[in-house]
Amino acid sequence: MQFRERLLEGPGGLRTFRWLYPDGFYLLVYDCGGATTDISLVHAVSKEQDTLSFSVLGRTGLRDFGGDEITVATFLLLKTKLACSLVTARGGSSRHLPTVKPGDHQKVKELRACLTDEQFLHECDRYVPTDFDLYSLSSGTDVRKALTLALWDLAEAVKQGIKDAVAPRERVIDYLKRYHATNVSASEIKRAVETLTVSYQEIDAIVLPQVEKSVRVCKALLESKLEFRAGLVDDIFIIGNGSRYPLIVEQLRNSLMGETTTLDSQKSADDSFSLIVDTSDIKHAVAKGAALALAMKESALGIRIEFDDDLSNRLPFSIAWFNAASRSHIVLFEEGQPYDQLEPRSIDVFPQKDGRKLEWIRLEHQWPGGNYEKFLLFHFPHGVEGEVIISFDPEQRQFIAQSTQTGELVVAQREIDPSVYLAPVQRGKIRLPAIS
Repeated sequence: MQFRERLLEGPGGLRTFRWLYPDGFYLLVYDCGGATTDISLVHAVSKEQDTLSFSVLGRTGLRDFGGDEITVATFLLLKTKLACSLVTARGGSSRHLPTVKPGDHQKVKELRACLTDEQFLHECDRYVPTDFDLYSLSSGTDVRKALTLALWDLAEAVKQGIKDAVAPRERVIDYLKRYHATNVSASEIKRAVETLTVSYQEIDAIVLPQVEKSVRVCKALLESKLEFRAGLVDDIFIIGNGSRYPLIVEQLRNSLMGETTTLDSQKSADDSFSLIVDTSDIKHAVAKGAALALAMKESALGIRIEFDDDLSNRLPFSIAWFNAASRSHIVLFEEGQPYDQLEPRSIDVFPQKDGRKLEWIRLEHQWPGGNYEKFLLFHFPHGVEGEVIISFDPEQRQFIAQSTQTGELVVAQREIDPSVYLAPVQRGKIRLPAIS
């Protein structure tokens, strides 16, 4: 919304905008939501009087990082610390988490090793039971599910910097009492939960690799699309509830702007571009943008706005086949191509080393600035070899593979882990994602 206030409603309005940005205004939008981080490069240009056109130059992001992953790290820190406290209260000995200090990469490595050690997590689960069988209907499972949700709510509060978080702490205490009954006293449980703390420094140590990866993706997108501008944009706009976490803003500032400032919109040292973090827009930017677009359409601002309505009809990523024989990716369809203009492409499939025909053909996609990721699978039950034609059916909106040797035709299947459709608290086990 600051774009509107500074450039459209300021002195001179759109005329000033055209004078300041004759080649258009380039905006990087970083949207860290609950489960994913979506990144877009937007170009706004006014080529004629009272007309403002928006186009998306590139889309990318991370499918496996969002605010939930920050909560997962916080959850596991809370769970393991709480378990260690209960073990100590009972006079036992337990493996304690290492104390993390800034710049101590060895301690960070040790901390992550603890939180990914299944044996350690299993021991912790004996005292803070949050692992459960998805398909069990027992009362014990109900308690585990309830405790998981209560500890998750506490992790959310800690992530947001809420120090007391009385309600979720009381719920954690209540469900721990029900689970432990007589083997851990109520006073020990209450004391352990009420004194339980996790610092941003500890959370940062766990999630930093993923945050840094998102920044690298931003850089790669800018460098690939704005090479003629040395990868520079006019503004960076941060939205999404996950973006409230301080480390995200800090890393974007330091890596893309080379400075550390407050959360207000400010110009960088060289005055080349700014980074906008408006907390009122974190969750409302989409709704406000829709209202603004409607206002413009109805001429409330005296500006005619044009959007890239054809965006959904173009590939947002490149699609390639990984040729195991040459250990290389063969690009079949380039990012930005219209779906209805995708020409059939052929690949040569060879038998496996043991002579058997290949049953599965995998296509991978690559978002701008990202790495190749699993995308589609074609299954030939009786195997396939020789030339295979990969094409897109615009009517069915499906990718299809056909063997020229047998004529067998196979429709693509999305290769995706079904657990992504479940919230972390519904998966049975809350674990850190692997670092890629």
